[in-house]
Amino acid sequence: MLAARWHGAGDVRVEEVPEPGAPGVGEALIEIDCAAICGSDLSEYRDGPHMIPVARAHPLTGRTAPLTLGHEWVGRVIEVGDGVDLRPGTRVCGDACIRCHRCFWCLRGEYNICRLGASIGLHADGAFAPYLRAPAYLLEPVPEGVPDAWAALTEPLAVGLHAVRQGALAVGETVVVAGFGMIGAAASAMALAGGAAAV
Repeated sequence: MLAARWHGAGDVRVEEVPEPGAPGVGEALIEIDCAAICGSDLSEYRDGPHMIPVARAHPLTGRTAPLTLGHEWVGRVIEVGDGVDLRPGTRVCGDACIRCHRCFWCLRGEYNICRLGASIGLHADGAFAPYLRAPAYLLEPVPEGVPDAWAALTEPLAVGLHAVRQGALAVGETVVVAGFGMIGAAASAMALAGGAAAV
């Protein structure tokens, strides 16, 4: 299959790679319908590596570059491994955060700050390919009425929602967002949805 793989700054190649193979225990194989380009993908391309492991393998994934980019996506489950309750055909999007499940932060439910944490598309192969094999705990079913292009933005929208929740927004408050990239736009949209009087 063809995949867009990061080899170095200014060096992303569309190249032939093996298909990911059958899912293992707790994994699912997804056929990708739509993937978005994140600002972190752009910064890795422009002047990385920032997050992509090059000299040493990532301690959780065991991977180094080259890696297939893409952590904002939507697709359909085509096969599942043992212990996965999703059905083939289920449309899903994904959390990008691979975690250890053992550290203090994971056990508190704050897996986004897992000390061994990794990301699909930055520390393991991502969704800039026809197929993605991923841990099923990353997957979230997508309601049928949500278009693919919107579903692919679930991850950055969730970041904006998290920011608004961390800010403890009260209905009627005014919110200031510094910067209006995707995450700034997501924070603005979530603040308005959460009852901000003005953004």
